[in-house]
Amino acid sequence: MRSNDQIMRTMGHKIMRYLLVLIFCFIVFNVSAQDKLKIDSLETLLSKAEKDTAMVKLYIELGSLYENSLPESAIAIYKKALTISEEIRSKEFIAICLNNLGNSFLIKGNYDKAVEYYLKSLLKHEELGDRKGISKRFNNIGMVYWYQGDYNKTTEYFNKSLKISEQIGYKEGLGDTYINFGSFYQDTGNYSEAIIYFAKALEIYEEINDKSGISLSLNNIGLVYKDKGDYTKALEYHTKSLKLHEELDNKSGIATLYNNIGNIHYYQDNLTEAVEYYKKSAKIKESIGDRRGMSGSYSNIGGIFFRQKKYDEALEYFKKSISLNEEFGDRKGLSMGYNNTGLVYKKQGKYSLALECYQKSLAIKEAFGDKNGIVLVRGCITSLYLTQADSSKNTDEKTDLYNMAIKNAESSLKIAKEIGALPHENTIYEDLSHAWSGLKNYKNAFEYSQKFIATKDSLFNNEKTKVIEEMETKYQTEKKEKQIAFQEIEMQKKEQENELQELLLQKQNIFLVFMIIMSIVIISALALVIRSNTITRRINRELKIALDEISRKNKELEDAKNKIRVLSGLLPICSYCKQIRNNDGSWGQMESYIDKHSEASFSHSICPTCMDKYFPE
Repeated sequence: MRSNDQIMRTMGHKIMRYLLVLIFCFIVFNVSAQDKLKIDSLETLLSKAEKDTAMVKLYIELGSLYENSLPESAIAIYKKALTISEEIRSKEFIAICLNNLGNSFLIKGNYDKAVEYYLKSLLKHEELGDRKGISKRFNNIGMVYWYQGDYNKTTEYFNKSLKISEQIGYKEGLGDTYINFGSFYQDTGNYSEAIIYFAKALEIYEEINDKSGISLSLNNIGLVYKDKGDYTKALEYHTKSLKLHEELDNKSGIATLYNNIGNIHYYQDNLTEAVEYYKKSAKIKESIGDRRGMSGSYSNIGGIFFRQKKYDEALEYFKKSISLNEEFGDRKGLSMGYNNTGLVYKKQGKYSLALECYQKSLAIKEAFGDKNGIVLVRGCITSLYLTQADSSKNTDEKTDLYNMAIKNAESSLKIAKEIGALPHENTIYEDLSHAWSGLKNYKNAFEYSQKFIATKDSLFNNEKTKVIEEMETKYQTEKKEKQIAFQEIEMQKKEQENELQELLLQKQNIFLVFMIIMSIVIISALALVIRSNTITRRINRELKIALDEISRKNKELEDAKNKIRVLSGLLPICSYCKQIRNNDGSWGQMESYIDKHSEASFSHSICPTCMDKYFPE
């Protein structure tokens, strides 16, 4: 019977696969979440737009706002854009619309439809001779086959994409394909190859200064180190990636990194810290309307509570995840949610509810043809029957349950052998030995226990072979890691040089501004001084002229004063003869007195009266 750790490790692996879908969305779409104001604005513009490329662009932009949260709405919008593109015969926009429809069906988990639209888009890109577009579509198709478990077709299409990007020197396409190859090797457990490809992607993104790509590469390298159990290095790379996302103000990326850092704490059994990071991630996803991302965070939080044996809280979060997955039709996420809920019900002793959830999960896996998932869920059902049988006190019921466990395990074993899943085979042999032992058929129990031991030894040998293979590639891996470290040092050096140059430039600018201000002040002061001196000279000239005029007037007055002799006081005059008495008491004529005491002089004439008096006719 499998331990809780085995079950949760397998769950963790499936969660990682789910998160890779989100990473793919980041690479291919890199769009923001639903923005109500922007949607209203776009709808207003659409109501006034003509049927031309401008209208198609508006529909495409509107669809991108719905893609991650409401893919059904995005599909309806993209189909409108496609219809208009066909009407105006724009092959370029037809190719874009078909690709976006493929993206939306991929998010929904409808892989057949996704491939159908990607292939249609590919044909249009080929008609246009758009080799970049062809490279991108090969990448997309490879991703879909990867999710379907067809690894041969996955590598085939990734290599096609890689070849075209190399031929045309399409650096961004190279980086994206290296990321996809790295994620693929990580998912299949080939960690050395995964690191090599992520390092190649990092080198390309640094070359073209694509900070989003650099951040994605760093994050993925951290994920590989997490899988290898090197949590210190994993945290180091996640922290570097988080810093870049914060610089870019990429809220979706920040939320993803919080989730990944939460995973590190989870694997280190720091469950309190893990749940805090998961909640921070969920809060950001909720704020940006990323409901798919919220579903993943709720699933992770539920996993924490499950490990803490807080089953009611775990159930609450698993149900939240299921509700969101039902909302946007993510059947893969639904399958995981049902399986997780079944695990909780089993722990609570609610066996009928647990079986119901497992069967819902199994039905989705079978519809997808996910053979690995089918074996996983059937293993959970087998474990449930064994737990019920072990606890049952009714002999008939116990026998029925053991037989049901055997039937389910044998069905699961057939698929596990078909896909070569040796770890699953090992677990199934252990369960079959347990069931036959419960039925007291010790012969069969012994046979299966021997098979269990044999597959355990085989797994051990495989592990040894894997170790040898890893040792063979260790030199290349370490070399690549050193290159990464050197690149990081160079990047830090460049950043420091840039910061120094910016600082020097700032100082130069400050000095220049200071000199300009001082020049203005000095020039202004000189202008004031010159103006002041000019005014002073003008005033002095005017003042001198005024003083000269005053001096002249004074001189004229002084001259006048000198010429004027004023008679003043009482003059003693005779009332009869009009003689005036002098100072010495003598009397004399008035004319003589005035002539003596003033500047006046006399001329003599005869007035008319005297003329009549003295010279009568």
